[in-house]
Amino acid sequence: MTAAVHQAPSSPVSEHGQPSLAVVIPTYGREQVLADTLELVLRQEPPADEVLVIDQTPEHEPGTAEFLERHAAAGAIRWIRQSPPNLPAARNRGLRETTCEVVLFLDDDVIPEPGLIGFHRSNYSSPSVEAVTGRLIGRPVRRDRPAKPPHAPHLEFRDFDFDSTRRRERVAVLCGGNHSVRPSTALALGGYDENYLGWAFREETDLALRLHRAGNRIVFDPRAALLHLAAPSGGCRHAGFRRMLQQWKVSFPAHYFGWKHLFPGPCFWQELAVDLRRSVFSRHNVLGPWRVPMAAASFAFSFVYSWFRWQRCK
Repeated sequence: MTAAVHQAPSSPVSEHGQPSLAVVIPTYGREQVLADTLELVLRQEPPADEVLVIDQTPEHEPGTAEFLERHAAAGAIRWIRQSPPNLPAARNRGLRETTCEVVLFLDDDVIPEPGLIGFHRSNYSSPSVEAVTGRLIGRPVRRDRPAKPPHAPHLEFRDFDFDSTRRRERVAVLCGGNHSVRPSTALALGGYDENYLGWAFREETDLALRLHRAGNRIVFDPRAALLHLAAPSGGCRHAGFRRMLQQWKVSFPAHYFGWKHLFPGPCFWQELAVDLRRSVFSRHNVLGPWRVPMAAASFAFSFVYSWFRWQRCK
């Protein structure tokens, strides 16, 4: 299931005197909210040079399928089917499919603010900018840390305020549902690491750290803003018994990221403690203590399995 419904243009060229830009929306298990997001993206002024939907949903509801087919046939979007579901792989597919100079990755359940695309694109007028992260309206700053660490680029992901209105010229983070990058630069660094299995978490931070360490400039531009709806179905969420069976996938990305970027320093163990509290001793589990043993077993499996994958990929 890898054929694109609509073929790519040979070489999109921006009409705005700035680098050409493609919007890429990886999606999985979304229906009406995906259609709503696409409608808003297609109404943006100035528009993107192309819009790619990397669709990992095995089968859509009839209304969603008709919407995607109609817009693909009209040339408004490129509808690319991909399996099996894997968010980093979907992002890499977008990087490879487009011929635009910039790719803007958006979540499939967002409301973009006016000018979002234009603000992302305008930053690339400077050849030194290799990536841009935008604002996430209403996103809370995490407060579950034992102590605020000293400032260091590789720890910036811990407490970065994506709802800030202050522009920053050099950061070492990317907002997963609202960031852009030059495909040539990202692919030269290996793209998004497809070892991040399960819950979509930290794979964009992984790329941000590799960009930063390679000397590339990442800008935080709060004008490029959107509201993340966090739709309760689809995406990377599990529920019920399936959630219990797949619990290890919730911890896995944080563990793999820790092995790769934080081990063996004290920050690795601090992150492990935070993740233990979040994954095993969460409020949900504490209120149902029979869940704790399975959550602890899943956490331990994730910890060991992530180490094996990290060793294999070193």
